[in-house]
Amino acid sequence: MCLIAGHVVFSLVAEGHETRRAAIADVLRTEMLKRDRHDPYELQAMTRAVRLLEGDPVQD
Repeated sequence: MCLIAGHVVFSLVAEGHETRRAAIADVLRTEMLKRDRHDPYELQAMTRAVRLLEGDPVQD
């Protein structure tokens, strides 16, 4: 999950965008729509990252 969020942050910085929680969560949500590009574990990690960024508790 940290690698995914970190990749998003570096991508946002490289493009000159803000790295606020909402921006990171938006990028992850957009990527999650491309289900055919990600395996189930990546999608699960992205979902958890979005929930954490939005302040929702993540429960296993």
